[in-house]
Amino acid sequence: MTALSGPIKQAAPQLTAVRHASAEEYAALVSRCTNSLRQRKHLLGCRDRFVRHYPDLRQWFQAPLSERVGRLHGEPRAKPTCLVCYQARRYLSFWPCAAMPGSIGNG
Repeated sequence: MTALSGPIKQAAPQLTAVRHASAEEYAALVSRCTNSLRQRKHLLGCRDRFVRHYPDLRQWFQAPLSERVGRLHGEPRAKPTCLVCYQARRYLSFWPCAAMPGSIGNG
């Protein structure tokens, strides 16, 4: 809020060309980041659950921030606001890189 004009309003960005990173793209990254088969399965499973929960990424972008963040300050790890988003945070960190032109899968 500014002193002269009141609350600042911004238009929501138009998301027309968002897509999930493919399972293959993410698996390639995961395999380079850990040698643990258990950790690989866990990370790939988190991505798969997130993709099933949000098949269209625009749904995730339109969700409340607390849902997208997954776990709010002070919440116990066992009971986050949105378990799917909380567990997908590593995939969500990777996703913008995969979606950029010239990155993995976008040659």
